[in-house]
Amino acid sequence: WEWRDDLTWVTYDYDQAMDLDNLYQELLNSPTMSVTRMLLGDRQGVPSLSKHKEDGEQYARYNIEMQLDDAGNLNVQQRNRKSGFLRPVRQSVLVPEKAFEELPLYKEKWEAAKEGYDRLCAEREAGSAIPSGFDRWFTPLPPGSSSIGRSTGTSGSDAESLVLSALDEQHCEEAKAKLTMEIDKAECKAEETFPGALKPSERAQSAHNDFQECMASRLDEDLPLAVTMEATGLDLSVKLTSLGKQNLEIGRLLLKSWIQERERAILAKQAEVQFPENWLSVDNEAEGLDFQPVAPDSLEFAKVEELMRHETGLAPRETARQDLFTNKIVKVEQVIHRNLWRKYYRFRQLLDNPNEVWVKHGTGSTDPALVCENGFNRSYSMRDQGIYTAENAHSSDGYVMPTDDQTQKQMLLCLFAAGKVYQPPPEEYCQTTECQRKEPPKGFDSIRGIVKRVGQDVDFALISYQDNQIYPFYRVTYE
Repeated sequence: WEWRDDLTWVTYDYDQAMDLDNLYQELLNSPTMSVTRMLLGDRQGVPSLSKHKEDGEQYARYNIEMQLDDAGNLNVQQRNRKSGFLRPVRQSVLVPEKAFEELPLYKEKWEAAKEGYDRLCAEREAGSAIPSGFDRWFTPLPPGSSSIGRSTGTSGSDAESLVLSALDEQHCEEAKAKLTMEIDKAECKAEETFPGALKPSERAQSAHNDFQECMASRLDEDLPLAVTMEATGLDLSVKLTSLGKQNLEIGRLLLKSWIQERERAILAKQAEVQFPENWLSVDNEAEGLDFQPVAPDSLEFAKVEELMRHETGLAPRETARQDLFTNKIVKVEQVIHRNLWRKYYRFRQLLDNPNEVWVKHGTGSTDPALVCENGFNRSYSMRDQGIYTAENAHSSDGYVMPTDDQTQKQMLLCLFAAGKVYQPPPEEYCQTTECQRKEPPKGFDSIRGIVKRVGQDVDFALISYQDNQIYPFYRVTYE
C-alpha cells in the first residue's frame, strides 16, 4: 500500500499495511462497496509532522476511504481529518524480496516466522520432533547443573527417549518442566478457522487445490499444514491446522495473500461485462431502464413465442411438453437495464457451470416494470425465502398483473443462471422443512421442485435464493 507525496509514492509501514489489508477485506464484504477507517500518520513509529492536527490531538490523523466502482475498480484516498486534504492511495503486489526493501518491519516479521519453520523442518529431517539447542532453555539454572542426552527405545519402536541428568532432584524437575513446555509448544496442534474467508462462492475442491499449489510454489518444502474448506451458502470457510503456532502464522500469511490474489482475479474478470448481442441499440454508458419493442415479424419475436408456449427451464428437451400456453401474444419488449445485467453477468461468472435456462415469472400485484427497474427482491417472496420461476407459462399466468384496461396481462421471460440444481424427491418436496428453506442445500445454487400435479402432468418451479441470479430479459404482453 502506497500514498502519493507530490511526485513520488511512499510505502506504508507494516502495521499500517495490515490495517489497510483488513479494511480491504471489509470492503469486499461490504454491500455498499464503500468503507472508511482512521489511520495514524506515523511511519516506523515516527509520527507525522503535518501541522494540520485535530483539536486536542498531538499528531495528525487520517481517514482512509476505499470504494469499488460499478466496474470493480478500486479507488482509495487518504484524507487529513483536520484539513480534509486528499492524497491518492494505491495497492501494489510485492514479492517478499521487494517487500524486504520497501516495506518497513516486513522483513523482521517474515524472518521471525521463517526461522521457526526452518527449525522444525531441520528437526523433522533428523527424525525427531523435539527441538534442538536445549541448553538455551536451561539458562536460569546454574551452569552444569543439568544435561540432556538421547536413548533409543528398547521396545522395538523407532522412538527415542530423552535422558535428563541433573545435580539434584530439584534441578531435574525444573529442567523437565522447561523441556516439557518447549516440546508441547513445538508439537502442539494449532488450528484456526476463517469463516466466510472466500466471498463470493468458490468451489471447495478447486479452491483447496489452488491453495495447495500456492503453498508448493512459495515454499521449498511441504508446510506441515492441513487445509479444510467448507462451503456455507455462497461463502467458503477455511480451516488451517498445523504443527506449531509459527507454522500456523506462515499458513495464515499464505492464505491471506492467496485470497487477495483470487479476489483481484475475480474483480478483473467481473469488469469484463459482455452485453447481449441483440441489444443493438443499447448505450453501454446509459443508466436506468429502457424497454425496446421487438418487431412482430422478426425471428426474435418468433423465438419468444416459442419459449412462452413450450416447456423450458430444466425440462428435458426430448420430453418437454409443447403448446401449453395458447394465449395470444400481442407485444414483446427487450428489458434493457445495464446495471442489472452487469450484476447478473457477474453472478453467472462465479458459477463453475452457469447452467443458464429460460424461465417465466409472474410478479403478482407488483407492476412488472418495477421488477425490471429494481431487479428481483426475495423479501417480497410469497413462499419461503425464494424467488419462484416457472418452466410453464400457464403456471405463472395465475400470478400476473393485468394492464390498466384489464384486457391484457404481462409476464416476464427471464434468464436464470441455475448453476448446480438440487432436485428433492417428489414425495419430500412439499414437506414443511422443504417449503421453508432460506437457501439451497450446501453445495447447490438453486432448487427445482414440484408445484402442481394435474393427472400425469407435473409442473416444476425453479427457485433462486439470490436476487442477482435471474435477469428479466423480456416483458411479454398477452391477451
